[in-house]
Amino acid sequence: MSKDDFLNNLISKTPNAKNTKEKYVINSQIVDNITKKFNELRNSESILPNNVTVGQAIRYVDKKLSKLSIVGIVMHIDYYSETKCSDVKTFYLYNSYVQQSWRINPEKYYIFQHRKIKLSDKIMAQIIDEYKDIIEKNKKKQ
Repeated sequence: MSKDDFLNNLISKTPNAKNTKEKYVINSQIVDNITKKFNELRNSESILPNNVTVGQAIRYVDKKLSKLSIVGIVMHIDYYSETKCSDVKTFYLYNSYVQQSWRINPEKYYIFQHRKIKLSDKIMAQIIDEYKDIIEKNKKKQ
């Protein structure tokens, strides 16, 4: 057995590598059903949690297809492993209109990238500063 074959077999037998691929696979038929049910998602596209970056505007639908979220801007992403940024643990989201921040576990939701909002770097920096101020105020209250 060659060195490459050995490494490939080792990776394929690792539970995390296998689960990561299966956990985030989205069937196109499910995405079509979601976009038919929620007209607000017509201008959105399905995105895998591993492809979400800080600063993106996203919406999400629970796995039961019963509730659609408001638009949230990703402010921070927690990973299960700090060295390997492939498994997303939680997203921290913020909406400047309602001035609310929250976190979600991406395993429980279908995530959509909201394409209507195009924010300039200046506006994005302002929103991130507002978010940090809110976090500092909440820490002082506790």
